[in-house]
Amino acid sequence: MPLLVAALLSACAIQSRPVILPEPSPEPPAVEPPLTEPPAAELPSATEPAPVAKPQPSVADEISDRLLFHVLRAELAGNQGDLQQSQEAYLEAARLSRDPRLAERAARLALYLHDLPAAREAAQRWLQLAPNAPAAHEMLALVLLRGGDADSALRHLRQALALAPAGAAAGFERLSQLLARETGASKALALAAVEALASEHPDEPQAYQTLAELALRFEQPETALAAAEQAQRLAPDWTAPALLSVQAHLRMGEGERAIPRLQELLDRQPSDYDLRLQYARALLELERLEGALRQFELLLQARPDQAQIRYVAALLALELGEHEKARENLLQLINSGQRSDDAYFYLGRLAQLEGDARGAMRWFRQVQGQHRPEALLRLAVILGEQGQLAAARGQLQELRSQYPEQAARSYLLEAGLLREHERLEEAAALYSEALSAHPEDPDLRYGRALTYVLLGQIEAAEEDLRLLLAAYPDEPMYLNALGYTLVDMTERYQEGFELIQRAYELDPDIPAIIDSMGWALYRLQRLDEAREMLLQAYALDQDSEIAAHLIEVLWRLGERDEAQRILTEALQRKPDSRVLHDVRERLQ
Repeated sequence: MPLLVAALLSACAIQSRPVILPEPSPEPPAVEPPLTEPPAAELPSATEPAPVAKPQPSVADEISDRLLFHVLRAELAGNQGDLQQSQEAYLEAARLSRDPRLAERAARLALYLHDLPAAREAAQRWLQLAPNAPAAHEMLALVLLRGGDADSALRHLRQALALAPAGAAAGFERLSQLLARETGASKALALAAVEALASEHPDEPQAYQTLAELALRFEQPETALAAAEQAQRLAPDWTAPALLSVQAHLRMGEGERAIPRLQELLDRQPSDYDLRLQYARALLELERLEGALRQFELLLQARPDQAQIRYVAALLALELGEHEKARENLLQLINSGQRSDDAYFYLGRLAQLEGDARGAMRWFRQVQGQHRPEALLRLAVILGEQGQLAAARGQLQELRSQYPEQAARSYLLEAGLLREHERLEEAAALYSEALSAHPEDPDLRYGRALTYVLLGQIEAAEEDLRLLLAAYPDEPMYLNALGYTLVDMTERYQEGFELIQRAYELDPDIPAIIDSMGWALYRLQRLDEAREMLLQAYALDQDSEIAAHLIEVLWRLGERDEAQRILTEALQRKPDSRVLHDVRERLQ
């Protein structure tokens, strides 16, 4: 996926009208005011004579007092956050009361706490007190599903559908919401139950829509596709099943089949904003960026105040090199006061791409929020490129103090700047300081190994590279680095060649590895083979070091005119290359 596409997908995701309802937030049921039953006996009249002896409390009085006690205990525990005690008290109250609301609260709390036995007892009590309540059947079905009793759960789901006050379609809509949160083994049972219910309602499009929604949510795109297509056959003018079909195709990696369907729907409903957004996202997932940008521009024409859409359009334009479009959208975001930090950051990126160092620094300095660490790193890079090494290092040291989680990256960049400025001893010392704090960071160890090579400290470099290979034995980069070091800096040519050969077998298309193979063959006096390898590497990458190796091999083979031609060509590309000047001096 190209640069920024992942950010584009996440940025536009929340604007889409969801076809599948999101999983509800796992919050416990709210505590309501206490529920009590009226006393079983009325108070005596004031005109009646006072009793000679105090009467004993009746059983009804005792139940009422105990009921009130448990309700108050449940509410107090709930208010104090002790949900387990609250649930137990509500269940005791439900056993004493004929009010179904107490049983409902006990059931919901027990299910939330994953106490299936308590949830089952409470749901059964609720159903006993309210046998015609669809929600009671649904609750008991959920409990049974999670307990693995699929047949009993199906019976209660069937009852819930039959009792749905607005008919079967509304009942299936409720099932979609009810079952969407299922996880683990109960997902398969829930899906099977809905499949059975849909087969019992063959003419109800919502039945198959619900099945498609759940199947897609439960990562069963083939089932979702079949159900969505059946819903579409039953309701040809309904858009929702078509959108589910598209999502199923995308999940199955069949995006090219989804696009024509979306185009067909848009031709019929060109003003449907959410449908166009689905189309734009599908194009984006398929990396058809030009088409996606056009769709986001049309979305902006319909709703120019949508900051999220404008942000995605800006990133797409930036990715496609349409800098003016990107700049216009980013500046509009700043003017609107929405996503300003994102806009500052990407305006800095844009200025960097255009070579405007001063502008890039101005934008990066205004970035706050999630992009700020990256902005500070880029500021340091720009300062280093301008030769302001002390300022760049100060920026990186400040970054480490403000964002400790960025310490390894900042060390890596600072040591790299020192190495570029040929302050190799300082670079090696900084790598060592960084490794004392981050000993498992492979990039820091690899950077130190390369610095040791430049310092001629081959034993120290080999030690670091062997540690890396112990942890990552099949990493071509580390195999190649050690092999090339042995070939170039020692006389252990065969050992180095074998390491490079392993790297080449793992990744034969990397120019640096092909170059190393050629150089190792040269060291082993296999000149014709070396020439072929180096010509292949040079065709892929006209790097100065690859050119220098090729020139030296051609010279040894007597192809001096060709060697001189490549040297002249390479020096024209990079006239200050030390390695090219070194090879020219050797040849002269």
